[in-house]
Amino acid sequence: MAGGSSADLLKLSRRDLIQICGAPDGIRLCNALMGRCPRPRLTLYVLREPAGGAEGTEDGCSGLYQEVHLEELTVAELTGKLAELLGLPAGQIQQVSRQGPSGIHILVSDTMIRNLLDETCFVVAVAKGNTVATGRQSWAGDDGPG
Repeated sequence: MAGGSSADLLKLSRRDLIQICGAPDGIRLCNALMGRCPRPRLTLYVLREPAGGAEGTEDGCSGLYQEVHLEELTVAELTGKLAELLGLPAGQIQQVSRQGPSGIHILVSDTMIRNLLDETCFVVAVAKGNTVATGRQSWAGDDGPG
């Protein structure tokens, strides 16, 4: 358990806990954990940029956002969840960038994701062959050539 997380602990079965802790402590631990769902490590709220630009989203709170829950905090996981959310085939998003100071686009890395604040709002824009983003907190996905 030295390299495990609390989410790993919640995935263990009653039998696993009894084998690890012994019968009395394993049963107590199982009863304490029962019914508790693992909480995602990071929750983000994503709004797809409306067609024709990001009018009405400048305050970062307009529109209908959707939740994205991340457990692994990796670019691969984020890319997969964004593709699913946007209805794109898995693997079609080639890169994800974040709009930084003065409108520059910064390639999203695992480290950047690990340092995001929980429950941050983003506006996402998808472009073919290049990266486009709008708004203060935004991501852009490059869905490859074509």
